Amino acid sequence: MSPWRRFRADRRARVGLRVLVGLLAAAVLADVLASELPLFCRVGGVTYVLPCLTEPAALRGLSRQALKASAELYVPTPIPFGPDETFAGTKARFTPAPWSPDDEHLLGTDELGRDVAARLVHGARVSLWVGLSSVALNLVLGLWLGLLAAWRGGVVDAVVSRLIEVLTTVPTLFLLLTLIGLWRVQGLWALTLVLGLTRWGELARLARAQGLQLVRQDFVAASRALGAGTGRIIARHLVPNVLGPVLVSAAFAVAAAILVESALSFLGLGVAPPTATWGELLTQAHRTLTHPGAWWLALFPGACIALTVGSLHLVGEGLRRSLDPAA
Repeated sequence: MSPWRRFRADRRARVGLRVLVGLLAAAVLADVLASELPLFCRVGGVTYVLPCLTEPAALRGLSRQALKASAELYVPTPIPFGPDETFAGTKARFTPAPWSPDDEHLLGTDELGRDVAARLVHGARVSLWVGLSSVALNLVLGLWLGLLAAWRGGVVDAVVSRLIEVLTTVPTLFLLLTLIGLWRVQGLWALTLVLGLTRWGELARLARAQGLQLVRQDFVAASRALGAGTGRIIARHLVPNVLGPVLVSAAFAVAAAILVESALSFLGLGVAPPTATWGELLTQAHRTLTHPGAWWLALFPGACIALTVGSLHLVGEGLRRSLDPAA
């Protein structure tokens, strides 16, 4: 049975993959799912298609209420609020449905009157981007450095091995806090680069261990005898043979990166406000613990983090079982 068939036969892995695909779709389509601008509207005889994506200049100065009142046709997004759109008045703050004004805010609002559902959807984009992008950088660095160390040996192997030991022995969160404090950088790209450049040690260790077994194989010796260079042998022969186990580890690494991003945002060292992230929502929940009954500020972002991490672990376990030669 092929690995893909074994993966499809794994019920838990399929559930995890479907949940993960749904979260990715929500992240990609965040502007279509939650925006103060509609999906479709006609104002003054002019038709606008997906203004929530294009943000036409003619509509930028209008509030949602004014646009809705002046439009001949108005089709809102499923969540008709933007992630940074605030609502004045104390009645709009800390009010989950069905106690919110006109039942508009299905998951309630935060301390500034911003819709929690809209911020959750847009926060998914940040968390998944940081997790996937940083692990993609980990994968490139870990694969090539690990396989290069296994292939070259000697001084190269010793240097890479010492780097791996440093990165895997120093606590990740402590290392990140130190680097962010020294560089004084905040932002989506900065956080992605810091995570990507500091968390490739485990993947490199796995790639090196697999590569040490492969370099002794006959097909590698044959390629070398035919005059193939180091880059060609690594790319054509070593990478395809170690990619399976490394991808399994990468799936778990994405989950860990999302947890680290949420922790940094919770500590105020992640993506700078007012950008919506799940960790930033948890920070608000911590600040408003004294507010009676504001449980939704912690429950919903915490549930999103748990759901994402859980689905990634299910996919990782499914990949491990499907790629196991003994299965």
